Amino acid sequence: VPSMDAVDYFVRALRKQGDDPTTDAEPGSVRELKAAVFDEVRPIAAIRKEFNPVFFQPAPDARERELLEKTRTTTRRLLGLLRNLDFLRGAERQTLVDALEGLETKLSEAIPTTRDETSSAA
Repeated sequence: VPSMDAVDYFVRALRKQGDDPTTDAEPGSVRELKAAVFDEVRPIAAIRKEFNPVFFQPAPDARERELLEKTRTTTRRLLGLLRNLDFLRGAERQTLVDALEGLETKLSEAIPTTRDETSSAA
């Protein structure tokens, strides 16, 4: 017996496809999803992992914002690691820190702009 979460996911995917005719779901995708939910009784996590890209594609601006946020987070981590490395000292270290801080600033400035454009378009 499939879980309620899996059945709910199936229903939402069908609604999404019906509401949005531009959905890039291939004709066999619904059959594959139905088989995964009802025949194979796969866990919801596995179903989401496989079918989210097919039925619930994020808007292009959401993908861009996510990429900006991930890049900023990675830049911050790299800065933290770089500051703790002993083999880099002096001007070489400062050059790298300055470059990464500049990148972090540019990313931070770009993220709110993307959000503002997204909310004004709604």
